[in-house]
Amino acid sequence: MQLPICRTCGVQYGAPRLDCPICLDERQYVGWEGQQWTTLAELRAAGHRGRLDEEGPGVVGVGAAPSIAVGQRALLIRSPSGNVLWDGVGYLDDELGAQIEELGGISAIAVSHPHFYGVMTEWGRAFDAPVYVHEADREWVARPDPLIEYWTGDTHSIAPGMTLINAGTHFAGGTVLHWADDPEGRGALLSTRRFHFALSRLEGGPTPDVFVWVSRENPDVDAALDALLDALGIGREALTFVGDIETGFVDMRGSQGT
Repeated sequence: MQLPICRTCGVQYGAPRLDCPICLDERQYVGWEGQQWTTLAELRAAGHRGRLDEEGPGVVGVGAAPSIAVGQRALLIRSPSGNVLWDGVGYLDDELGAQIEELGGISAIAVSHPHFYGVMTEWGRAFDAPVYVHEADREWVARPDPLIEYWTGDTHSIAPGMTLINAGTHFAGGTVLHWADDPEGRGALLSTRRFHFALSRLEGGPTPDVFVWVSRENPDVDAALDALLDALGIGREALTFVGDIETGFVDMRGSQGT
C-alpha cells in the first residue's frame, strides 16, 4: 500500500524514485507542478473508491471515482473459461477486489501498453493471476514481479477465444485483444481509449496562457478536454477561451473572440 504511484500516469513503482520514466518519455508528460507521487493508502484516505460500470454484453468497466491519473479504466471481460482483465488502472482496494470476486474473479490480466500499467502487479497478486506484457515493452515495467509473463511474436493465446495481437500501437509492444467468443457472436477487438493533444504555454503577459489543441481524431472533444484538465489538476473555470478555429472562440470572461 506504500509503494509510490505517479500521480500523472498512475503507474506504480517497486521502490521510491525521483522521476517517472514513463512520464519523461515524449509520448507522455510531467504535470505542471513537476513529478508528484502518491500511494494506494493515500488515494484511499483521500476518498477514492473503486468504480464498476456496465460497458456492454459481458464487459464491465473498472476504474476509480474520483478518477486517478488521466482517468484510465480497465475492462473486465466475463467469459465462461475465466474472466480476463484488459488493461490496468492505478487503484485497487479490498472492497473493489471483493466486487470483482462476486463477478467471477480474474483468471488473467493483459495490458495494452505502458500508459495502462497502473498497479497491475497489485492486481495480479490480489487475484493470483498472470499479467501478460509484450517482451518489447519489458523495459517500461515499473514493478517487476515473477507473475508478469512476457510474450513474444505477433500473437499469443491467453485463454480459449482470447488472443493478444502485437499491433505495435503507441509502443513497440502495443497490444490489442481479440475476443472471438463475445456474447453477441461477432467477435470483438479491444484496444485503448486514447486522446491526442498538443499543449503550448505563452509567457510574457500579465499571466501565462495555456493553449490546448484537441485532435480531430477524438470523437468527443469535451470528454478529451475533461480528461486532460483532470490530469493537470485544473478545472474548466481556469480556461480563458474555449472553441475551435471554425466556430470561433468563446471568451469565458464574457466576450466573443475569433
